[in-house]
Amino acid sequence: MTSAMSFMAEAAFSFVGTVEPAAADTRPDVSEGDQWAVVRVNRILQVPDAFTQMAGTVLYLRPAEGSDLPAPGETFTFFANGLAFGADVSLVEVARLPEEELSAQFVMGPAVVGEDPLDTLQRQLAATKVRDHASTASAVILARVIGLERAGASPVREHDPDWWRATMHVTHAERGDIADDQEVKVLYANSLDIWWREAPKPKAAQNGLWLLHSTEPELESLARYKIIHAEDLQPPQNIDHLRQEGTQPQ
Repeated sequence: MTSAMSFMAEAAFSFVGTVEPAAADTRPDVSEGDQWAVVRVNRILQVPDAFTQMAGTVLYLRPAEGSDLPAPGETFTFFANGLAFGADVSLVEVARLPEEELSAQFVMGPAVVGEDPLDTLQRQLAATKVRDHASTASAVILARVIGLERAGASPVREHDPDWWRATMHVTHAERGDIADDQEVKVLYANSLDIWWREAPKPKAAQNGLWLLHSTEPELESLARYKIIHAEDLQPPQNIDHLRQEGTQPQ
């Protein structure tokens, strides 16, 4: 993994930003002696869902321990984690890379000809995330949903998953004890409760790359597999991420 991708794995916020002059009356309420950079976000690479509209805004950044305060006018790729959120966003830096250094990291990498290095970085990070999550799955299949049915009783308690069962026709079994051209039953949480809102909810005739996890003993009578993580459903083309040289899950 490149250093940039390592930083992205450590940081919740990754973005290209330009340092602006800091006005005295805009300094966050922090301990005396703390140094802060005022940074305008030019481009987002990776942020939590609640911050997807952050491009174009200004935030406060505390430099990583041992790092100098970046000068106004300088542009970097910043990697940071949240520190305080309110009227202002304050982050603490994990690392920063000059734009030219980020580009150099991908000169020898599997970049698409003419592709922006930041696009390459995002594409490679997405592939890494898919591979990492697939490594936790019991089976990985390309399949089409051919049936949906309730698998358990109606929910009666807060946070009940409301188990439903999808029947999938397997067009290709990439991994696991499943054969091509067979049908497999998969549990999913149909509840829109906050605990389950992001869990995949298959639709009739939906095609996808499905990352299946074995069910617990108490659910085995309902189905052998379940999908409960947002990452358990991927676009079919993401199977290519699992086939990149040296990264195929074992």
